[in-house]
Amino acid sequence: MKPALSAVIAATLLVSCGGGIDDGAAPEPTPTTDATPASPDPGTEYEATGFVLQAAPDADPKLCLGGVMESYPPQCGDIPIANWDWNDVPGEERASGVTWGDYTLVGNFDGDVFTMTRPPKRAVHPEPPPEEPIETPCDAPPGGWQTTDSSTTSDPSFEATMAAARREPDFAGAWIEYLDPYRPDSDSDPQYPIITAAFTGDLDRHERDLRALWDGPLCVWHHDRSLHELEQIQQDLTENAGDDFGLDALYSNASETDNIVELGVVWIDRATKNAIDDRYGRGIVEVTPALRPVTR
Repeated sequence: MKPALSAVIAATLLVSCGGGIDDGAAPEPTPTTDATPASPDPGTEYEATGFVLQAAPDADPKLCLGGVMESYPPQCGDIPIANWDWNDVPGEERASGVTWGDYTLVGNFDGDVFTMTRPPKRAVHPEPPPEEPIETPCDAPPGGWQTTDSSTTSDPSFEATMAAARREPDFAGAWIEYLDPYRPDSDSDPQYPIITAAFTGDLDRHERDLRALWDGPLCVWHHDRSLHELEQIQQDLTENAGDDFGLDALYSNASETDNIVELGVVWIDRATKNAIDDRYGRGIVEVTPALRPVTR
């Protein structure tokens, strides 16, 4: 049995990608504090890899750091590039007056415009590392994860269990892991999932309530913050990242497995990251900048 319900339902407001900053363990969020919006040092070199797209012959070429609409031609554009020349790069594509290509750029950023300081290069995308599997954080019980074929290991029971967990006020996340095989002594189908349900409150009560619905493998786990708390932080960041911190948000996500808010931005410095930690709590918001300072 492989229930159709998604393993993790994340609250994503904006879509993109990037590299990250991780500042360790997080205490409870602190009260909101005032922050002074920062701006990047125009003398620092930054590196970025992404689409460069010129939407019309008389339009500014732009570096695409947020989402790219997969139309033909594509549509995107976040940061104007001051000194871009298509004659200096190979491999561009053209259609319906739009010109685009995938490149790595190094240059200065003043908060509005990117100015190249080195010749651009065709982007080289290495093979991504294997995706880390979603795993249950609980240790296997004595004898391993066991289940029985019964009415409480059916698809309806699975869906009822996940729905019941999500209705709890202190619900913090839910995800599943499939074991292959799910029992050491069996390689037969169907495979049963381990349900992990995370809460901030009474774990014993939550386990009793979920056990009444689900007889399969179950892990009831503690998280420090409820999903509702994370979503409030996510919403506040999405609405106020520009005014309060001087940041251009590219995406945000409330992670049910990691119990953090993930925020993608165009650029960030250490002082601004510290201001985010001061407002929400250290390590609660993991910030990923698309423009990375050049260290070489």
